[in-house]
Amino acid sequence: MSEKNVMMQLNHPFLVRLFQTYKDRDKLYFLLEPMLGGELFTLLRNQTLFDENTSRFYASCVVSAFEYMHDLDIIYRDLKPENLLFDDMGYVKIADFGFAKKVTGSLLSPRLPQSSLLGRTWTLCGTPDYLAPEIVAGKGHDKGVDWWTLGILIYEMLASYPPFYDEEHMKTYAKIINGEVLYPSHFSKAAISLIRKLLNRKATKRLGFGRGGTSRLLWSLANSLCRSPRGAQARLVRTHRLREVVPQADRGAHDPHDQEQHISRQLPGRGGRGGGSCAALPRRRIRETLGR
Repeated sequence: MSEKNVMMQLNHPFLVRLFQTYKDRDKLYFLLEPMLGGELFTLLRNQTLFDENTSRFYASCVVSAFEYMHDLDIIYRDLKPENLLFDDMGYVKIADFGFAKKVTGSLLSPRLPQSSLLGRTWTLCGTPDYLAPEIVAGKGHDKGVDWWTLGILIYEMLASYPPFYDEEHMKTYAKIINGEVLYPSHFSKAAISLIRKLLNRKATKRLGFGRGGTSRLLWSLANSLCRSPRGAQARLVRTHRLREVVPQADRGAHDPHDQEQHISRQLPGRGGRGGGSCAALPRRRIRETLGR
């Protein structure tokens, strides 16, 4: 019911629409906007990695969606390539709002003291590779976790694997708490700078957080993940035709992999760009309510 209540409030070009719900004695059914292009994850797996312009375009769609959700005091908490779906024009839209939650206020709200806990939530949920350090540490979290996940997404689009990946989840959590990120040699200095600003360990200091944060972030995207800044703002809204970004065989069908399935990918950072060994990336979601 929480997912339904959140989705009924949302109406944005980069969020999958919920048109109607139906129910019987046992189940609740969602009538959703058709997304015929499949998942970003499928395209990334097929291409191994994206260039900076492609990554910038998809990240900009996410920034616009997050800005809209945060204005409604809704945090998403489950960003990953599997939850980004292509429409028939090649834009990505966020899907699966099972972990989305409306929070009462914000850590930077002028109506609340800085020490207030009203703008925080303590549910441990998300995909292990994308968890922010404050979620792992159980300190409570707010809208800043979404900007952290954006940094992870940009890194994964450019590298084909997330920065804190490990086959064992506990080691992944240890890497997240430690905060050390190793950047592949093909990352540009501008891309590294942008990702570092998003992966700031202090949530309120992350690029995108606070008043005017999304405007600063969009400007950084337009000028950081782009070899030629001239005209970058116009290219942010250029239509990417479906035939250019989604293989013909993928149209009208989603990738059949299951969330519990282990997906193998090429790791460019291990053995050179575009090659190297394969590693299984378990894409499991977790949810555990802490005793607070």
